[in-house]
Amino acid sequence: MLHRRLYVSAEAIPDLRNLPMPFYNNFDAIVRGGMMLNAGMPSFENKLNETEVDAIYACILAEAHALRHEAEPSFFDELIDFICDIFASVIVWFMS
Repeated sequence: MLHRRLYVSAEAIPDLRNLPMPFYNNFDAIVRGGMMLNAGMPSFENKLNETEVDAIYACILAEAHALRHEAEPSFFDELIDFICDIFASVIVWFMS
C-alpha cells in the first residue's frame, strides 16, 4: 500500500507530499534499506529495485510541487483575482 490514494493519508501514516527534508534526502534508505523499520515502515528491498524507488520518489515530488503550487498562488493568479475584483466592483457600481 502506498500511503492510501498514493500520497495522501490520515492519522499515523504520513502524507508523503509533506515530509521534512531529511525524509526526502534518505528516501531510498527508508524505502529499500529499512531505515524506518522501528517506526513501522517495512523494507521493500526485495520487492522494489532502485529504478522503481526513483520513479516513486519522482511522483511524490511532483505531487508535492503541485500541492505547494495550489497553496501558493502565483503573481499572475493574484493579478487576475485583483482585476476580476475591480471588474466586479465596476459592474456593481453601474448597476446601482
